[in-house]
Amino acid sequence: MIAYLKGYIKYKGEGYVVIDVNSVGYKVEVIKSLLSLDIDSIVELYIYSDINERFSRLFGFPSVEYLNLFELLLTVTGVGPKSALNILSNCEYNELIGAINRSDLELLSSIPGLGKKSAERIVLELKGKILGLGIVNNPRQQFMKEVTDALLSLGYNSTEIKKIESQLLETDSINDALRKGLSLLKK
Repeated sequence: MIAYLKGYIKYKGEGYVVIDVNSVGYKVEVIKSLLSLDIDSIVELYIYSDINERFSRLFGFPSVEYLNLFELLLTVTGVGPKSALNILSNCEYNELIGAINRSDLELLSSIPGLGKKSAERIVLELKGKILGLGIVNNPRQQFMKEVTDALLSLGYNSTEIKKIESQLLETDSINDALRKGLSLLKK
């Protein structure tokens, strides 16, 4: 079973890339953010293999954390590999974990192809399990997660916050970012 691939992008198609690993091409379905990479970019992907009697498919993720979250989504009743990949393509890792932990059905059901009932099922089945995943260990993401969580708790929505994210990242501390965020969001 393939668990990891490192190579360069030989070809990009609708929802997948072909990774050349030592002159062998692997078709790997990936999240949208990976499709923005250029041809000939070197990538490292953590792989989920979906194998049955009719076909085999590879799904690739930029980190082990993404792969673990993908596998956890597959445990939800009615969520298959294509749906789980769609969810991760349309919602950032930390934002998805936060939405599940907060039971943010509005955010989850705003993901294309994910209805309210599926969002409720994801929260119901994953809320206790998701706590173990934590957030991606990236200082910029950690900073924005803390600022976003604080602003969300004050009643602002993630779409509003996303629009001002670049301005918030220019600040030196979480407190400064919150002050700036509050002033920008009040306008």
